[in-house]
Amino acid sequence: MLEAWNLYPNPKNQWNEAYSLAKEIFDAFLIDGNIIEAKKWLNEMIDNNNSLHLMDFDLSFNIGKYHFETGDFEKA
Repeated sequence: MLEAWNLYPNPKNQWNEAYSLAKEIFDAFLIDGNIIEAKKWLNEMIDNNNSLHLMDFDLSFNIGKYHFETGDFEKA
């Protein structure tokens, strides 16, 4: 997945497909318990959505999922 990410031209936040790939990478790191890397990819999702605003509801859900996994249940 990381190799595929590098194939997107810059700026990556202008590609709606990049959001989906960043989400897949985010989920993979969450499953592995790598919260630091998951946060990096959540930020890529946020950057993409701030540019295109195609996934507002999905992004909100994934931000909540991130907070849940980090134990911040109030923010989740």
